[in-house]
Amino acid sequence: MSKFELEFEAFFKKKKISFIKNDRQKFGTPDFSFKANGIEIVLFLHGCYWHGHNCKEWKLSSFGLSRQAASIFKDQEVFSYYMKKPNFRYLRCWECEYGDNKNYHLEKIYNSIFEL
Repeated sequence: MSKFELEFEAFFKKKKISFIKNDRQKFGTPDFSFKANGIEIVLFLHGCYWHGHNCKEWKLSSFGLSRQAASIFKDQEVFSYYMKKPNFRYLRCWECEYGDNKNYHLEKIYNSIFEL
């Protein structure tokens, strides 16, 4: 588990939020899943390198390009799947954005879980 994921896990435990980590019962195996106010929430924490975030130019080998393309395709499938599910909320956090302002993104995710 990455430091990125461990920090989210520690935050959720501190806030006493019940969650399932790497929920294999949900499509795409979200990093965290929650239930709040009758809604299921899935949170995907994306590392910029493997998920192809455009935060900088990546120099990848042909293997890296292939793996990144597969991740991007899977991410699009997962996003589309959850957008069609009325009782689900899809959340995503990019590693670079989180690193720029950790407290802001932790609180943003927290508020997204409990807003309705």
